[in-house]
Amino acid sequence: ALLSWNLNGYHSHFKDLKLLLVTYITLVICLQERHLLPKHNLHHHGYISYCMDNMDNSRAHGGVAILVHESVYSEEIIFNSTLKAVSTRIILPHLNFIVCSLYLPLGDKISLTDLSGMISELPTHFIIVGDFNAHNSMCGSTQTCQERKLLEQLMLADNLIILNTGEIMHVCMAMGIMSSIDLTLSSRSIAPHLDWTVLSDLYGSDH
Repeated sequence: ALLSWNLNGYHSHFKDLKLLLVTYITLVICLQERHLLPKHNLHHHGYISYCMDNMDNSRAHGGVAILVHESVYSEEIIFNSTLKAVSTRIILPHLNFIVCSLYLPLGDKISLTDLSGMISELPTHFIIVGDFNAHNSMCGSTQTCQERKLLEQLMLADNLIILNTGEIMHVCMAMGIMSSIDLTLSSRSIAPHLDWTVLSDLYGSDH
């Protein structure tokens, strides 16, 4: 199983993350918004960590990671993209694919060229999960952000499959608004092998 979660702060939800890891038989877990500095270099017993954390004037913010169970062979894929993403090759007995954990901060100016450029560096079989901050009706949100309509262009330009089924997975606590800004995209080659669902528990986060 592969699990993706915006935990909204590693230290704030460390116990929730540990509970997730023991509750579900998860071979790969992708995290967004860890809010850690690179120097923290934290690890989980039984998992290999691949991380990309951000530092802005010594303030921890954003950040992504992929935790892969040590029973699974994995290796980091290094690419030239400037997007906040980390990518890992996963090799299973009958399937070899890439997992990418991505975080697009709200307000960042992301272009179709940025996203397509990152995708062009990924091998044939891949899954991209993460917080796109993209309110888009095609993914289950009640409205479509003008600046995020590029998601539809991306799907067409790069021949991607979106696995979201329209279920709500984000709750804005301040405004009480629910949306689907966490997405799972895949190459067409691997999509037939995948099933997708949303957990019923937020595990302390707002995603």
